[in-house]
Amino acid sequence: IGGPNRQEGDYLYSNTSLSAAYQWNEIITSVTSYNFTALYYLEQALNDTQGNISQTLAQSINWLWKPKTTLVLEYRANAITYYKADLDQFGNYFLVGFDQIFNPRFFWNLRVGAQLNFNNNEVDGSSTYLGPFMESTLSYQFAPASSLAWNMRYGTEQSGLTDVSQRQTFRTGLTLSHAINSRLGATAGINYQANYYDQSGVIESYTESIVNFSVGLNFRVNRLVSLNAGYQFTIDVAPGFTGREYNRSIAFVGANFSF
Repeated sequence: IGGPNRQEGDYLYSNTSLSAAYQWNEIITSVTSYNFTALYYLEQALNDTQGNISQTLAQSINWLWKPKTTLVLEYRANAITYYKADLDQFGNYFLVGFDQIFNPRFFWNLRVGAQLNFNNNEVDGSSTYLGPFMESTLSYQFAPASSLAWNMRYGTEQSGLTDVSQRQTFRTGLTLSHAINSRLGATAGINYQANYYDQSGVIESYTESIVNFSVGLNFRVNRLVSLNAGYQFTIDVAPGFTGREYNRSIAFVGANFSF
């Protein structure tokens, strides 16, 4: 589900986002957004330890400082509620940043700040985490329907492990999208992820590195329907915990419908 997951079993996943923007004057705009994510495993024992609902409410104030530079002040509140496990979290993000337009084809969005988490854990009780947070996206459109994007993100995330509250994670990746012709498009990407686990009394501290390669094709049947196919290959290396290392291949076909 968007990254490495060692749990084996069928699952249902849903992600819904809503946002509203209001322009107060020529240079000030506010944006309010809400995101709801649900993860449910069909295997009851697995769902009891990993199934959860995540909700994020965000509020930003955007100031058009210069014609091509918008300064941003943003707050996010993220509540993660597990169905059975005592791993509920409440995260707070205090961020500043900017949206920069270098030219009509070249964009940069940056947010930096602090992340404050209040965590529950049935093994070591309640805890508080305070640390840095950063996310950045550089996007360059080198042809009318072709682009290259470079993403980076650092912060804490759900651990994905039983009884472990969170992990510190750095992500970076390149994604290429290219229109071969008016109907056929191709994508390719490489992503790197570094995880650090450190929760005294619950898990021994260690790091792992994950590299993911992906390629895909998209064929537009008409203005409402498109078909797609892709392949992903993932390598996980954890020198301090070799039992968690793995290689994984995923191949898929699908369809997109617009209405």
